Amino acid sequence: NVLQPSLGNANAIMHPAPSLLNTSLIESPHDWSYYYDGITPSIGSFVEELDSERMALADAFGVDLLPILKWYKVAYGVDKPTLSEAVRSNPAYDGIASQKELRTRYILEDIPTGLVPMIELGKLSEVPTPRMELIARLGEYLVEEDFFTTGRTLKNLGLEDMSRGDLMNYIETGNR
Repeated sequence: NVLQPSLGNANAIMHPAPSLLNTSLIESPHDWSYYYDGITPSIGSFVEELDSERMALADAFGVDLLPILKWYKVAYGVDKPTLSEAVRSNPAYDGIASQKELRTRYILEDIPTGLVPMIELGKLSEVPTPRMELIARLGEYLVEEDFFTTGRTLKNLGLEDMSRGDLMNYIETGNR
């Protein structure tokens, strides 16, 4: 169903948090590699925990997903014990420079269309998403956008009065 590609999209996991946690590098005059330099061990560990929230949401909604480290193995053939090691070992990332401003799709798209709906699903299913919420709010503050007004909330999708069961029925059948 539609939750598979939505929760399965790695962009919401791999873009906003590393971008925001590297704001000083983004706004500096220095050139650096988004993945090789930006996914440090501590940022990689944070993103792995962020991914555990995504996996808990997937479990709550019966969606079969690969955790981010297994996704790297399947998508890129990279099998490492940590996300930082996985991205630094991925030849597909060779030469990928970082953004030079925060107002890029990594923030302006991946938060309101990726993290915000996941946070909303977390509230609906009582799955805690504290790291997702932290990153979404930090993104709002740093780029001065209200992602919870403009993003894909249950209210904005016309689904605010549904229970988790009602939502699943709607997703599966199209019937309210």
